[in-house]
Amino acid sequence: MPRVAEVQNLTKDAEKLAKKEGYDTELFYAVSWAQFPDTVKMDLNTGKGIFNVTYLVGEHWSPNNRGFDIIIEDEIVEEEYVTPGKDEIDIKRYEGIEVKDKVMSLEFAGNPDTGAGDLNAMFSGIEVIPALAVDPQQKLTTTWGALKLMREN
Repeated sequence: MPRVAEVQNLTKDAEKLAKKEGYDTELFYAVSWAQFPDTVKMDLNTGKGIFNVTYLVGEHWSPNNRGFDIIIEDEIVEEEYVTPGKDEIDIKRYEGIEVKDKVMSLEFAGNPDTGAGDLNAMFSGIEVIPALAVDPQQKLTTTWGALKLMREN
């Protein structure tokens, strides 16, 4: 069962990065974590499709010393990940994740190979967005062009 912890501190650089990337700084105050050798496991009802996943974390307790693997749909997408410095944040993006069974599985598992002293895996937030086959602006432009052409005829 994942545990939860919260600290309301971020460095100025972390605050700037969160703002630049479009996230509220408060998102990075809390984490869900598991005591090693337990893992953080989560299933999201996404439906079938291809998705872009963003992993978000704020490190407050074990700076540059927490190591684990990030696993999505039973594939290691980030092996031997080590969290950032004290009160820093990290944002990792994984594109083109295919879900065939309507449920996206995520797992964060401590990995001794990282050499980190803390193997308690954690995250602050997960963002899952369906991947679009067509650039939305291109699609809009094409649609408007077709409508405009029909109006002129």
